[in-house]
Amino acid sequence: MIVDDGPIVPAIRDHALLEARLGPELLEIDATVANVTPEELWVGVEPPHHTHLSRLVDVRLILVRDARAAAWADTKVKRIVGAGGRVAALWRPESWVGDSRRSHSRVDLRLPAYLRYPGSTTVGSAWTTNVSVGGFQCLTSLRLEMGERMEVSLSLSPMTTLACQAQVVRIGEAPDDPKSKKLLVAFKFLLLSDAEQAQIAAAMAALD
Repeated sequence: MIVDDGPIVPAIRDHALLEARLGPELLEIDATVANVTPEELWVGVEPPHHTHLSRLVDVRLILVRDARAAAWADTKVKRIVGAGGRVAALWRPESWVGDSRRSHSRVDLRLPAYLRYPGSTTVGSAWTTNVSVGGFQCLTSLRLEMGERMEVSLSLSPMTTLACQAQVVRIGEAPDDPKSKKLLVAFKFLLLSDAEQAQIAAAMAALD
């Protein structure tokens, strides 16, 4: 499905992802739209991931809005802007494609989840409030920070557990917790395979 370029026009400060391959490695780099011209779209990348920019040629640019991918387009790195190597000028895509894998609707589901910092043995518990193929929202007493990456174990059914990585994209107060003992945290899934996404979609359909 081609998305009308009207509502998908990239805006400065839009969150984005760059997907690219360097040899056998698949990179997924967080970026921010820094400038938009008729021919170019500039994206800024924070250290240490900016070191990859000069090595990239073909990239997939994914615009992310409301913790979901709004659209994606394949493009190329045209040049690196400035001496710091942290901003890349991409050829501005002429059209955008809706990403059905990444923009599934959310389903209100209360599922047990377990969160662990990478390299740590401490596990925190959580309960989801909604789930989609792109991520989930949960209530947890862990004091998380924006952008943190966690090891997640999500119980999709009594017999099915999804183990993956996810990143914090939004943090808010729990509406029914006046003492603020818990946070309402939104996560996006990282590097899920097609099989794992299908597993989530099947669980959503069965439990909704």
